[in-house]
Amino acid sequence: MLGIERGILLYRTKESLGTFRKRIFADDSHDNMQEAFLLQDCYFLMFESEHADDGNELEDYSQYTPCYGSIHPLEGLSQVLYQEDASVVLVALQALCRFIRQNQKTFNQGVFPPITSRYNLPDPEKTLEPTKSPLNLAKNLNNRKVADRNQKTTRSHKKQSTLPVIISTLPELTKELAELIPDDDSDSPLETEIIFGEIIPLNSLFSLGMLPWDLVNDLCNKMGRTTLEPTLPDNCDGLPAFLIQTSLPKAKQLIQDIHSAGGISAISFYCPDEPSPDLPEFGIFITEDGHFHLIGRFSRIDTNHQNARIKWNERCQKTGGSCGLVIAKGVTGSNRGRPDVNDLIYLFETDYISPDQLDEDNLNR
Repeated sequence: MLGIERGILLYRTKESLGTFRKRIFADDSHDNMQEAFLLQDCYFLMFESEHADDGNELEDYSQYTPCYGSIHPLEGLSQVLYQEDASVVLVALQALCRFIRQNQKTFNQGVFPPITSRYNLPDPEKTLEPTKSPLNLAKNLNNRKVADRNQKTTRSHKKQSTLPVIISTLPELTKELAELIPDDDSDSPLETEIIFGEIIPLNSLFSLGMLPWDLVNDLCNKMGRTTLEPTLPDNCDGLPAFLIQTSLPKAKQLIQDIHSAGGISAISFYCPDEPSPDLPEFGIFITEDGHFHLIGRFSRIDTNHQNARIKWNERCQKTGGSCGLVIAKGVTGSNRGRPDVNDLIYLFETDYISPDQLDEDNLNR
């Protein structure tokens, strides 16, 4: 529903990863983030969901649509993987899955020691049928499960070609990347509470994404309001929106509280001047009475969030700044983290303002 993504980036070089981190810490403006994103040298495998993502483990893989491709500084972004590149990604993902399963107990303890593992994996170039068209990576990944189950039968006919693969943790690289994070200034006023306003119910789930136009109109009809159809931009796939999921009683109270404050005047992000792990980016909305309210916190070094922010900015440009805050129920039921149409209760339509437009004097009151 909200187009949230999750997935993995497979960098071709350590230098590309380091350069990307340096650029986003040096300048987190929209233009720089977008340029830094497109200058990466990596493969990607992302999973788009029609449902909000609360960060928990996936329960139903059928709800997620794979989106794969590559990013290259000279070639840009491509959502096609041909045979050779797809084979590399397939082997890397198989090795990574085995590596994580083998060392999961160690990683769950919060430690990241030097670990090296070696595997012999099937050679996709020999085991997959050649094709002149772009390789459907997701289909091959699913077919791999069937191939593994039939592996014994296959061996009886011919010996399977394998590739030796070495996979290792890189604690030193992790330290180097951590050192790129600017030191927090202990005298910074940002150590004080930044945003007041306890209007959002405890234990609510939040997500950043997009509400398709048909759902926008369905929700407006449910609320007994005029739809947005006459003003829908043709070049945008939906309304950029935050979604807050809570219980039905708390959702009704939240809607009442927002109306009591005069409604929502704007949605924005608050970005501290000096990012650090303790100072994430804050998604906020501003009520007509001038109060700032925290929606959620986002890691500024999370690639998924950076991509979501780029899409948010692009959609807001296409909608002329129009965006929304969606209130949904169902946080305690089977639709927790995955609200469907019937769970959507209310849509507050408002405008997006950039972080530069925020009145910083109001952020610390």
